[in-house]
Amino acid sequence: MNDNLLVYLKSLEENTAITMDNEQLSHRETAFTTYVLSQIATKVGADNYEVVHADIKNSAGSCLGEIFAYNESANQEVLTLFYTIYDSSSSNEIKVLTDTDVQPAWNRLQGFYEKAIRGAYYDMDENDPAYEVSKMIDDHKNTYQTIRFYVLSNCAIRQSTPRKLRIRSKETDSNVWDLKKLAGNLTNTSDHVEINIDFENDEDYCMYKIPYIQMTPNEHGYRCLLMMFPGKLLYKLYRKWNTDLLMYNVRYWLTFKKTKRKHTNADIRETLRNEKSMFLAYNNGITAIATNVKTDEYNETTNVGEEDPSGYTSNDMVSMGILKAIKNFQIVNGGQTTASIFKAREAESNINLIGTFVQVKLIVISEDQNVNELASKISRSSNSQNAVKDSDFSVSEQFNTKMQELSRTIKIPSDKGDIEYWFYERIRGQYEEEYSRNTRKEDRETFISKYPKAKRFIKETMAIARKSWDLDPCEAVKGAGTTYDSFITDIREKGTVPDDVYYKETIGLLIIYNFLKSRPENKTYKNAKAPVIAYSIAYAHYITFDSLSLLQIWQRQDLTDDQKKGFNKLCEIMFKMLNMAADAEGSTVLSISKRKDVFRDICDKINAEDSTAIRRLILNSD
Repeated sequence: MNDNLLVYLKSLEENTAITMDNEQLSHRETAFTTYVLSQIATKVGADNYEVVHADIKNSAGSCLGEIFAYNESANQEVLTLFYTIYDSSSSNEIKVLTDTDVQPAWNRLQGFYEKAIRGAYYDMDENDPAYEVSKMIDDHKNTYQTIRFYVLSNCAIRQSTPRKLRIRSKETDSNVWDLKKLAGNLTNTSDHVEINIDFENDEDYCMYKIPYIQMTPNEHGYRCLLMMFPGKLLYKLYRKWNTDLLMYNVRYWLTFKKTKRKHTNADIRETLRNEKSMFLAYNNGITAIATNVKTDEYNETTNVGEEDPSGYTSNDMVSMGILKAIKNFQIVNGGQTTASIFKAREAESNINLIGTFVQVKLIVISEDQNVNELASKISRSSNSQNAVKDSDFSVSEQFNTKMQELSRTIKIPSDKGDIEYWFYERIRGQYEEEYSRNTRKEDRETFISKYPKAKRFIKETMAIARKSWDLDPCEAVKGAGTTYDSFITDIREKGTVPDDVYYKETIGLLIIYNFLKSRPENKTYKNAKAPVIAYSIAYAHYITFDSLSLLQIWQRQDLTDDQKKGFNKLCEIMFKMLNMAADAEGSTVLSISKRKDVFRDICDKINAEDSTAIRRLILNSD
């Protein structure tokens, strides 16, 4: 096992070095944090993460709190703070940390949150990296339901949790992603961390005795359990896991992103207020999947079938028992019900959920079955009552699958005859998973020469670049997950299916994006880096009137010297313009850049001479 971990540690260090070089980062800790979060964000429900090394100190200079990154969920109910413990001594030896070594990290994470909600930003300079995130936390502290703390490390860490939890008013969750956990999770293509419910040993759930009725497993290899969950149990599960429960739930994303079905939530709340004992009768219930269950089955089974005229006796057997544990629980249909129960209880203290039950259909499949495919089919079948379009289930999968196919078949242009490809990670962890299949050193080297690490890209990065190019930079700066949701909604509405040209233009656009991210000057932008990049790409498209050929950039696999000069000049001007807009509003660049009107205002204010000079340079493809 240690040999495998050492191989992975070396790979992790290589990826950290590539990230540090590509993004012109000054510190290995920051590069490590950036790379790791780019890979685990979806798994841990942190698609809108921002990497920022920030600390809060007292007047004597002592550190009271520190983070290396943060994430605010799309519904602003979950705040996640990350701390990095990075060992740079050697990639030839695995460093082991004890619980005592990790306790300062837990203290600094909690300290940062505690000081932020007490208005620590009032005493900070606005250029302090901690200012923006501290202000955000203070502004949204009443909305947060759950605070999550993550420790990331390239060391091996023995079991560690905070010895003292100082946050009482919120649900808290503490997680360690050390070398072993990173290796285990980044070399498989599962897109989420398991949610396991233990009704025997977990003090939060051991009071629940859930009876079930079960069909006998059939030739398709799944089990189906029917049961009733107390409303309070669903409330607790959502309070702890929030939208992570709804990883495969199409209805959740449609409901929370739009307003046309608000009446449904209102009806659920009204029932809980006045007729909670009728909730089971009125509500359709939820459908969930799991990869295993632990049960206490009664000894007898019942044949509920009938003998047909040919004399064949059916094997329609059902059994009953008590549910003891669920492994890898995910709600496929019923996210609206689950979230609405939670929100109703949080909003009104007189809603106590006692006597409220929800019908649950739990489908248990084997771990080697295609969970994504099954969840999609269940969602498609279960959601026909509210006119959810078939495209809601298939277009995003079709789009991403086609992009993956194109990335594996369209070679990078090369005068030397080299065979290289860009590598599209449709599911995070694909690259490492496919790399790890090669057990021989020479095979791994061949894989990397064919798919260079520096040319791997993910759907969130593609979405940021595309939304910027489509003159919508305010959406491109709202966090990677939110930007991707907006992007794939556009794809769904337009029915876009990528072809060779779309793919090559996307790579050309990513070459621009990667150049802008790698500029050393970005270090002076701090939290304005993402807005400057998004707005610069948008403005370049705006002033060149579709004359900037992304296909030429694809063919060269680089920008010309003049194009680099043009983008450098544009970034400096854009940084000044965004700061002027922020100062005029008494806000920050990151906040102001999310407003729809800001881009058009800036376009109108950049003087004609600068615009003409930039346009001339960017269009020079010689």
